[in-house]
Amino acid sequence: MIAQHPVWLLWQGKEARNVLALRLEPDYLHIFSVAVHPQDQKYGFGCRLLNWAELEAQRYVRQEIHLLTNALMVENIALYLRLGYIEIGREPYLGSTVVYMAKKLEK
Repeated sequence: MIAQHPVWLLWQGKEARNVLALRLEPDYLHIFSVAVHPQDQKYGFGCRLLNWAELEAQRYVRQEIHLLTNALMVENIALYLRLGYIEIGREPYLGSTVVYMAKKLEK
């Protein structure tokens, strides 16, 4: 999966510690993965990666970004909501709940 889609890494010295993986869909850009190393959390790296995803969506002429997360990730969901994402659905998955989110971008 990763080899087929754009991936960006934020490095700390010689260690890749933060990642953004995107998948281009016909009508939107999908954030396949955004992950910040636990020691790097609360320093804005996640927001930097999400901002980069928005720039890439604009570069690919997509007006919307989608992502999914686990309902247990309440801090992540709160962050996405603060950044303008809205919840567009939920469904059970392997004993948990997947939360689907989307953000419309300005033209």
